[in-house]
This record gives sequence, C-alpha cells and structure tokens, in this order.
Amino acid sequence: MITLHKSLDRDLPYGHAEYQFNVLVVDEPGTEGALVGYAYVKIKPQDINDKTPEFTQELTGFIPENSEKGKRIICNAVF
Repeated sequence: MITLHKSLDRDLPYGHAEYQFNVLVVDEPGTEGALVGYAYVKIKPQDINDKTPEFTQELTGFIPENSEKGKRIICNAVF
C-alpha cells in the first residue's frame, strides 16, 4: 500500500503535474534466496482549480479591423 505523508499539489510553483518514483520490495531481506520486486509508480494529481490565475503584467492588444477569424491578438502565460 502506498500512502501520502502530505497532500500533493498540482499547481506551480510548488506543485507538479506528475510525480514519479520507484518502489523496491524485498521479501526477507538479508536472507539467502530473498525475493526482490520492483515497480515504477506515476501519479498524476487531478487539477481541482483551487488557485485563481494571476496575470504577471497588464495586457494590451491591438488588432486591425476586418482581421480574419481566429487571428491571435495576445498570447501570455498565466501563473
């Protein structure tokens, strides 16, 4: 059984979209003929939208009139 020692956060800057680790299990360690097993574990926390997006700067965009549908006006990262 794998259990959490603390909650997982998906959102940056402290969280991760994915957590990965390896598990090693030894049956009767230190004995001759001990059985060993390995497992790769990948955990992807669901995004519950617990943080409001924050814009890092004021955004102003300009677009010529009669521009084609789908024309990009502004592209910016939100943290």
